[in-house]
Amino acid sequence: QTAKLLPVPRLLRVVEESEAKAAALWMIGEYGEEIIEAPYMVEPVIDAYEDESSPVVKLELLTAAAKLFFKRPPEMHKMLGRLLAAATNDTSSQDVHDRALLYYRLMKQDLAKASAVLTGNVSLRQVMNGFTEDRDVALNDALFREFNSLSVVYRQTAKAFIAADKRPRADVAAAMAADQDVGTMAAATAASGGGDPSLATGGGGVNRTPEEEAAFVEQAEMDAAIAASLADQEALSGGGG
Repeated sequence: QTAKLLPVPRLLRVVEESEAKAAALWMIGEYGEEIIEAPYMVEPVIDAYEDESSPVVKLELLTAAAKLFFKRPPEMHKMLGRLLAAATNDTSSQDVHDRALLYYRLMKQDLAKASAVLTGNVSLRQVMNGFTEDRDVALNDALFREFNSLSVVYRQTAKAFIAADKRPRADVAAAMAADQDVGTMAAATAASGGGDPSLATGGGGVNRTPEEEAAFVEQAEMDAAIAASLADQEALSGGGG
């Protein structure tokens, strides 16, 4: 027996299974600008919202109605308002309630962005804007130095998201003291006739310009901040286990 394919406008009046009804609603929402009766096909479903028990159908109804609103606003704005009011007060499904609240807040905040999110009208150029390798090389190098930290997630160096007063100054001082020890050893070696005399200074430290010294202090602070961040992560992991 050959199955008969029903026209889309009749689907919602015929289908009974939740998955089939959700699929029909998806088609109406996705191609609503081409289906003349689209708003009037979903209106009976919206008006019978309280009688619908399937969260799958309710979720797809929300999405279809929201999409249709941007394609057929004069016909859909009152229907969508009724649907969002009913769904946000729905206590039978947390997913349905949250979806309705998300759509309401998104539309209230910025209709243009809501349209781009719901209808998929986002330019491919906005999504594909180049390869990672072609982006800021200096930033990528800095992130690689802080690889096992939140810097990779935020795509920022630790200094950008860790407040200065949260950085452990003791670690910075220890790092600088260790570097001073290296400078003292280099000076002693040069004085005895060995090593590279260019490493020695009259004060026993490493011979740096003010700019180099500032860069060193900044790097030491960043290293200390990363170490503190990793320690916090390990502490949280240990506490969760």
